[in-house]
Amino acid sequence: MSIKKIRSCKIATALISKSLDVDLSFKERLFLNLHLMMCNMCINYRRQLKSLKKTLPKYLDAISISPPPAHNQLSDKKKKQIIEFIELSS
Repeated sequence: MSIKKIRSCKIATALISKSLDVDLSFKERLFLNLHLMMCNMCINYRRQLKSLKKTLPKYLDAISISPPPAHNQLSDKKKKQIIEFIELSS
């Protein structure tokens, strides 16, 4: 991947993040739309970010009603299973 492409992706991801909070200027929208026509990675990034923005408030509402158990409430067996899962995943 070229330096120019990496720089364009950095600008595009910043604009994608910005666009979730404020309206982009015409120039910013134009750059982003042109970039997205050529870059599947940034399309995926935008899709994932939108999904997080949609899901996070629901998660926060759910844990405010029924918080997850504290770390010290997990059994030693469950803690070991979690550690093993994380080690296998990495």
